[in-house]
Amino acid sequence: MRRNLLTLLTALLLLTSIATAALWVRSHRVGELLMHDAFKSDALPYVLTSTWLYLDSGGVGFIRTRSVCSANSPAEAREWFELYFRDHPPGWTRNRHDPWGYPKVNSTAAPAFDHLGVVVSREPWPGMGGQNHPCFRAVVPFWLLVALPAVPALVAARRRWRSRTRLRAGRCVACGYDLRATPGRCPECGKGVLASR
Repeated sequence: MRRNLLTLLTALLLLTSIATAALWVRSHRVGELLMHDAFKSDALPYVLTSTWLYLDSGGVGFIRTRSVCSANSPAEAREWFELYFRDHPPGWTRNRHDPWGYPKVNSTAAPAFDHLGVVVSREPWPGMGGQNHPCFRAVVPFWLLVALPAVPALVAARRRWRSRTRLRAGRCVACGYDLRATPGRCPECGKGVLASR
């Protein structure tokens, strides 16, 4: 039962890795953007919270911004918010975009974490009327999303191959000790031969 469960898990991890690789190849032709807007627009201050999930040639990204327009904001910012609320219903929308680096965050702030293509940062997002709004951004490269599920699957495949090779050669599956002289039980680790088959 346990072996069947591990085999199923290994197959699922490999399928996940293959599906991610297919998305990676596709992302070089077209990018995907899934955006969710939620806003409070009944009275000032107006609050717009946007969440973006996107696929592009760089990987999978997540951006969350919160824009606030108060009575002290410039008139053009208030107009922009009122038009945006009128023309865009709240909820999810899906768009396609240029796959080479959209959306851009024009910021001079260094990311909190930037290693091997993984980026996590809090930075100002340029908004209407010259205002900057707080923005959280996280990006994970496709190569990492392909490699991570594949590692446990490859380790399981290697173990299975090693145990089958040892069993055919007359060695203990657990430790590799030669069992030709003691076929019933391994004298090195004590594991029964029949239990290991």
